[in-house]
Amino acid sequence: MAENPIDHREAARAILRTDAPLREKEGQFLGGLAYRAEPISERQANWLAVLVRRYGPTAGGAND
Repeated sequence: MAENPIDHREAARAILRTDAPLREKEGQFLGGLAYRAEPISERQANWLAVLVRRYGPTAGGAND
């Protein structure tokens, strides 16, 4: 498993605090990560990275 460069809990919470137009499965995934104490898998880290790029503060959209 690769080392995660970002704290998955903080990243998930940051996206959930926005007005991002999340799909249901994206919201469920982020909600689960927001309070998960265990490390996440590489696959989960990859999906989180996609969501951070899509909905993160510099993604353009609801956060601009």
